[in-house]
Amino acid sequence: MYAFVYWSIVLVYSPRQMRYIGRWLRSILSSKGIFSLPAPLFPFSVIDVVDEYIDRSKIVFEYGSGASTIWFARRANKVVSIEHDEKWYLRLLDALQRERIQNCRLLFCPPEPSEGTSGENRDPRSYASLWYPNMSFKQYVTSIDGYPDGYFDLILIDGRSRPSCILHAIPKLRSGGMLILDDSEREYYYRARRLLAKWQKRRHFGPVPKRFYFGCSTIYMKPALGVKDRDSHKQQSDQEAPE
Repeated sequence: MYAFVYWSIVLVYSPRQMRYIGRWLRSILSSKGIFSLPAPLFPFSVIDVVDEYIDRSKIVFEYGSGASTIWFARRANKVVSIEHDEKWYLRLLDALQRERIQNCRLLFCPPEPSEGTSGENRDPRSYASLWYPNMSFKQYVTSIDGYPDGYFDLILIDGRSRPSCILHAIPKLRSGGMLILDDSEREYYYRARRLLAKWQKRRHFGPVPKRFYFGCSTIYMKPALGVKDRDSHKQQSDQEAPE
């Protein structure tokens, strides 16, 4: 009943969402678990844009692992995924092995004790999370720093300490690359979103697989360099990337 009322209200203001109702219903009625879904837990409009963008030449980095990890690995050249929750990490690791996926590097990076950390995460340099007071996600956030600048074609930010993740993701995304910020409507991401003010962006609001609520994600495209600069940067990145 709740879902029917919700859909009815949304369709009055955004009739275009009707195109996704069939896919949404199939996901709701499916008995498959999260890791067996044919799609990540983004709005369907985001899934369609990313599916068109990604191919076997692309290298992906994820802050926050899950259904998207397997979905990306089946489409991309390589995926690096960072997870802070040990139980979730072990479940996904088992799923990757079961699906015989070998092009994914899944890393476990739990938060570390940090006295005096309030969990206020508006500041991109705080490495904090609202749900983890007195804990620091600095190691989690900076896990991307070991890769060369411009190495990744797509970076998903869907984990902890997202403002800090944005700060560290910017130099690691190639010119012309895609950055996805999930739950981008949250007010406390405002300061970090300002770092992307000059990037092309498109906000997506709509139904999400397996969910009775609508989600909001924003896709940002990093300003592009010239062809010569891009090719030179990519060659250097491939040579310096960690195994």
